[in-house]
This record gives sequence, structure tokens and C-alpha cells, in this order.
Amino acid sequence: AAEYYPVCLFLKNEHQEVLGGLLGHIWAQCLHIAILWVAPILRHQGHGTALLQAAEQLAVERACILVTLETFSFQAPGFYAKHGYETIAVLPDYPPGHQKHFLKKALPVQSHPNHEEGAT
Repeated sequence: AAEYYPVCLFLKNEHQEVLGGLLGHIWAQCLHIAILWVAPILRHQGHGTALLQAAEQLAVERACILVTLETFSFQAPGFYAKHGYETIAVLPDYPPGHQKHFLKKALPVQSHPNHEEGAT
């Protein structure tokens, strides 16, 4: 059975207050991002990108080949597209007047010394 691994990354200030974060899990060589958020005052400063890249790097280190997530049309589909995510499905009129987007991104396969061709 594939191992379930929770992913919890946080953006904190000097007082250790949480001002952003990314929550998800790794299972079956896939990172699923459930939540990515940054406090409004800190948005558009690269913090969301840093959290996303840190999660993707962790996923690569844990031999993941895919990232999945959902977002709404009023949230951040453009942010994820800018970072290489592909919309694979759209649920129209959910919630009414908007759409729910399902996205994926293939991750680079990291070679491990004990998994190289010819290794015993």
C-alpha cells in the first residue's frame, strides 16, 4: 500500500504568527494540494510562489510524479497556470456563476542512485 504523508508548510512572521500556508498530502506518488493561502497584506510578493515551490520540491524528493489541486474561477487559476499547472476539467456553474477548476502538473522524475539502470 502507498504511504500517506501529510504536507503542512507555513509562512510565519517574527512573532511566529501564521500568515500563510500550504496543506496537502502525498499518496501514490502524487502531491495533492488542498489549501494554499497567503494573508491579503502579503499577497503579490512571491510568498505563494515560495510555498508552492517548496511543496513541489518536497514532492520530488519523495518520488512524486504528479501534483493535483482544485481552485475556483474567483480564486487563482491564473496563478497556477503561470506555474505550469494544466486545467484537466472544469465544473461549470459551481458555485453559481463561477467554475471549479481541476488542475495537474507533472513533476520531473528525480533519479536516485539505487534506482539507476544497472543498479543491483
